[in-house]
Amino acid sequence: MIDEEKESLIYAYTHGDMGDFMRGRHTQLGKGLAGWVACSGKSLIVPDTQVNGRHFRGVDPEDELGLRSILSVPLQVNENVIGVLQVMDTEIGRFDAEDLTLLEPLAASAAIAIENARLYQQAQQEIAERRRMEAALWESEVELSAIFDSAPIGMVVLDEDRRVRRANRAAIG
Repeated sequence: MIDEEKESLIYAYTHGDMGDFMRGRHTQLGKGLAGWVACSGKSLIVPDTQVNGRHFRGVDPEDELGLRSILSVPLQVNENVIGVLQVMDTEIGRFDAEDLTLLEPLAASAAIAIENARLYQQAQQEIAERRRMEAALWESEVELSAIFDSAPIGMVVLDEDRRVRRANRAAIG
């Protein structure tokens, strides 16, 4: 997933033997294979990482893992890339155009699911904040009513037609 604050990709979801090693790692946008896919918005088949010009030694984790073949597809919502879906293997030439044809629709569905989850989480946060604000407003209203009702001087609240909407005890009696 793209971490816009750090201008990098974070390996947020990983699977397989190397999943624990990869999870949480960052790759700078525009650097390395995944960074190139994220910036270009284009899919990439890399038959051999050792001879690919976009592979950055010291940037891409493939060096440490012995990965040689990579298939990378951008996760896009509308025109915005929100992440990269990568399939990796230690075998040279593991992926081809047929694999890309299978992975691109999966990436499109995954991007929609991820975006929907993000929007749902955002909505939940907004609802929670609204509830906190409503509770604070209610508490303030209760406090203000207590002050208004117990004030020793008469107070009257009028509406826009100058009708009495509320009066405290001192104003009535």
